[in-house]
Amino acid sequence: MNHDKTLGFIGILNRGRKTLIGSAALEGIGKGRFAFLAKDASANTRKEAQSALKKNPLPLNEEFTKAELGAAIGYESVSFLVVTDAHAAKKLKQEQEEQA
Repeated sequence: MNHDKTLGFIGILNRGRKTLIGSAALEGIGKGRFAFLAKDASANTRKEAQSALKKNPLPLNEEFTKAELGAAIGYESVSFLVVTDAHAAKKLKQEQEEQA
C-alpha cells in the first residue's frame, strides 16, 4: 500500500469509528491493534506514546507527519492514532513489512 492509499485507508477506518486519536488513543491503547505516531510529534507526545506502547506493544508506523495524519481524518494535525480493527491492522502490518 503506498503512502496516499494508506492515508485514505486511515480515513475510511476513522469514518467507521475504528480509530482512537490523541489522548483517547493513549487511554484506550488496550483496544488497539496498530499505532501511528507522527514523525514530527513533540518529545512529550513521543515519550507518552512510547511508554503506552511498552505496556501494550503494537505494530508502529512513524512514516507520516502530524499534518498528513490529521488531513487523512479531517483534523488539522494528529500526533498519535491507534487502529482498533483487527483485520485492518493485519493489512497495515503486512503492507508495512512488504515496504521494509
